[in-house]
Order: sequence, then structure tokens, then C-alpha cells
Amino acid sequence: EIAGGRRPFQGVTTAVILTRILEGDVPPLGAAFGELDRVLARALAKKPSDRYQSADDLLSDLRAMTTGEAVSAPSIRRAGPSIAVLPFVNMSGDPDQEYFCDGMAEELISALGRVKGLSVVARTSAFQFKGQTIDVRQIGERLKVRTVLEGSVRRMGNRLRVSAQLITVDDGYQIWSERYDRTIDDVFAIQDEIARAITEGLKVALAGPSGAPIVKQGTTNLEAYQCYLRGRFLMNFQKSLMDSFFAARKAFEQAIALDPEYAAAHAGLSECYNALGYTGF
Repeated sequence: EIAGGRRPFQGVTTAVILTRILEGDVPPLGAAFGELDRVLARALAKKPSDRYQSADDLLSDLRAMTTGEAVSAPSIRRAGPSIAVLPFVNMSGDPDQEYFCDGMAEELISALGRVKGLSVVARTSAFQFKGQTIDVRQIGERLKVRTVLEGSVRRMGNRLRVSAQLITVDDGYQIWSERYDRTIDDVFAIQDEIARAITEGLKVALAGPSGAPIVKQGTTNLEAYQCYLRGRFLMNFQKSLMDSFFAARKAFEQAIALDPEYAAAHAGLSECYNALGYTGF
């Protein structure tokens, strides 16, 4: 807080702040503070074993910064393939479709997070840039990833147009881009094709049988799936927390009513009850 002029993890409620502390990366100071960013990242690492193990070690790095010697804190940039999936832009002209666009990105984050050898930025870190016009290279540098996926969704009735592009942070060039003109029935196939194109573009080997889907289809009921996505969206909606949580509960209950075997909807409802109890609502 002293170094950056603001607390590293902020939010409108304690629950939001705690989530960002648990999942989010330390926002770098940037500019000429590269070495200090390395020290701060090590001091605030999620795993205790990755942090400074003594005050003497921290002091040694701080002194090294003032003398021009090399600091012991590792480079912030993740080793190996890494990606941040940004929230998809809603091109439908209908604000009510925002939940579907966010859901597309969240499903990809979840699916790619299961790919061995690929580091994927958590939702809370990637979604902080929603609605902002920032160069993807700057976003990649702030999130300490090598690649960024950005996309857009245009939904008109039962028709979908999904565009996605994978961009290298170092030079801003596209590794891969594609546009899908399909129906809502193909939403899982589109997500799987995007995830597969990313793994191929980043040359990440997939575990499991060849041709097995990366994006796991939790339900065959598309109406239940959309209720689930709406519930997830409302759980993260912060403008009216109490109303959002109760609306999320209703959405998850609707998804379960449509498909009682939909495990993700049951998990979402459980998380919603937890949030309602935690906040005292």
C-alpha cells in the first residue's frame, strides 16, 4: 500500500476482497519498478513456501535494489505457456445478454484450467479489465502472461456469432483467430473448438483420449445451462448485492428444476447459500 498508493486488493464488500486476495495476482507497479514488483510478488505469493522465509532474505533483496545488485526474487513472468481469458464483449445490443458473454469466458477459463502445463489467470483477475479499453499487451504484462484471449458474442434469437482471437503479449500479433456463425445448440461445440485451438496454438499436449472434449458438457438442457450462466453472472454482480444473491438463487433453482442431475447448478446454489449466510442476508 505504501509502495503503490493503494491497497493491492480492493472490492465493495469483504467477501469480494477475500476472493481477490485468494485468487488474484498482486497488481504490479510497472514502469521502472520491475525489481520492486518482483520483491512484492514474492512477499505476497499465495503459497507460503514461495514467500520470503525470513526477514533477512527480504532485507537482502531490498538492499540489493539500492546497490544495483541482482535480487533473488524470481522473474514475475510465468514459465511455460500462460493465458488470460478476457470477458467476451457483448455485441448483441441487449444488456440482458451480458450474462451469456461472461459465461462463455468463464467456461473457457474453467476448461483451460484443467489442461496440464497451461497456467490460466483466475476469473477475478481477468475480469477486472471488463469494459476497459486497454491494449492487450498492457493487460498481458499486468497479469504476467504470455498470451491473451479476447472475443465477442452477438446473439440474435437462436443465432450466435462468436469471434475469438489469441494474441501474443510480447508483440501484439495474433496466433490464431476464428469466427463462428452457429445456433445456440452449438454453444458447447464452439467453446470446445476455441479451447482446442488455444492448446494447439500454444503447443500444449492434452491428456486423455484423442478427440475427447476439453469443455465438459454439464447438461443437455440448454435452458438449464442458460439459467446456470445467469446465476453465475448474478453471483458476481456487485451493484445490488442482496438482490443479486436472491436472483442468483432463483436462477440456480430454475436450472435444477429443468435438470435435477445438473451438478454445476447444485454447486452454484450451494455457493449462493454460503454467500447469503456469510453476508447476513
